[in-house]
Amino acid sequence: MADNGATAAAAPGGNNADYIKIKIMIQDRNEVNFRIKLGTPMTWVMNEYAYHVGVSVENLRFLFYGRPIYDKDTPKSLEMDDDDVIEVYRLQP
Repeated sequence: MADNGATAAAAPGGNNADYIKIKIMIQDRNEVNFRIKLGTPMTWVMNEYAYHVGVSVENLRFLFYGRPIYDKDTPKSLEMDDDDVIEVYRLQP
């Protein structure tokens, strides 16, 4: 399993309650872990993941409990908790 140390920079005065750890898992069950702020737009996470796996973000679909994740969603708006899993599917050309 891959473990990516991708982490959003900590804001001054921030505390651990402002962050969550999420897992992004693709169909082959490899996972990448992110520690991000609750208000971080999911577009950042999706772009970082796409860069990590070397695939264009346009060729990936991200789902949380079966629902699509959109660029402006945040962990807070999706009501994510620590260790939640985002599923990724690669689109066929």
